[in-house]
Amino acid sequence: MMKAIHAILCFGLSAHGSTTIDPIRQYAWSGNIGWMGWDQAVIGEYVCSGHVWIANCGWATLGDGTPTNGIHYGNNTSFDYGVNVKETSSALKANLRGFAYAANIGWLHFEATGNPEISLESGCLSGSVWSPNCGWVQLDGATWFVRSNTLQPGTDTDHDGITDAYELEHTNPPSLESLTTTGDFDGDGQSDVDESIAGSDPTTAQSSLAILSFDTSGNSSALTWTSSLSRMYRISSSTSLLPDSWQPVLENIVPDGDSTTRSVITAEASDRFFRVESYMPLRP
Repeated sequence: MMKAIHAILCFGLSAHGSTTIDPIRQYAWSGNIGWMGWDQAVIGEYVCSGHVWIANCGWATLGDGTPTNGIHYGNNTSFDYGVNVKETSSALKANLRGFAYAANIGWLHFEATGNPEISLESGCLSGSVWSPNCGWVQLDGATWFVRSNTLQPGTDTDHDGITDAYELEHTNPPSLESLTTTGDFDGDGQSDVDESIAGSDPTTAQSSLAILSFDTSGNSSALTWTSSLSRMYRISSSTSLLPDSWQPVLENIVPDGDSTTRSVITAEASDRFFRVESYMPLRP
């Protein structure tokens, strides 16, 4: 009997959370002002907020979590400043850019020179932050580093499963009404919610999670799909398509780029289905 093997897509979404910093991995270091505790900080998908405690200098704020445009801090006024989280051209990396402020020492610069960033896979911060009054602050060292256990998704005002920042970033003019729980704004067959989970653009049919090629030979199957550098992927298989029949065969897949290819080995079966699931690794 010829073996029939198929590939389908799946999207995964986790519940929201609020606390992000690992209490055991919370300290940054400055040679001039000592240790900085990040246990009151919140690292989000788009912005940081909360406070950092500098034992010798008092509190520094990373922002209030409410940028004026609803997406990123403008860092051009005294009431719209903070540290932004911005995706890079490297897989599962995001830059930390902008300004923190401490009343006793002034501005802390998160800029390209020190390249402060967060790993979207491990949550570990790295690089350095510049203080004109105190010098460099290191976010990681040989035996210590700051780690965020999760990325705070941000506000979802209309409770449609899509964060406000994502909706405002992907609609023109920016709107919280264009994308909905069950809608498919660009008519590509994937809901607005699923596209937000996949990290694709829900306003253009040319951007979606899609399987580009699927080849099988014996027990080996190779899948190629569109991918986002800010997401991870999982391949599961099933012989029946029943909800409880899916078994992961390859997990924690780091994307190759705009497309990703992986081969999996499975036992012989008369019929077999595969699905590719996209998810944000640090979403709580």
